[in-house]
Amino acid sequence: MIEQLAKNIVSLKKEFEKTYGGKSQMQEIIPVSTSESFSIKQQDLELLHQFATKNPIYYNSYESTINNTKCIVYEGDINKYWLNS
Repeated sequence: MIEQLAKNIVSLKKEFEKTYGGKSQMQEIIPVSTSESFSIKQQDLELLHQFATKNPIYYNSYESTINNTKCIVYEGDINKYWLNS
């Protein structure tokens, strides 16, 4: 199950890359709801969205449908944060 979920996430991100027109340094896409392709508990998805919403690295978000999956795209900028070691 986890392997198929990982493949579906990679497929979703690859499709997103093909169409992304923004200039954000980093993007994260999270499905809006559980589905056959993303069999994640709805509560866990909501926690992921809550994390991204409250994380100051992400400055913008919008809805997008990718591969027939409704998602929220979170755009971020790491320049304000020291993440290199």
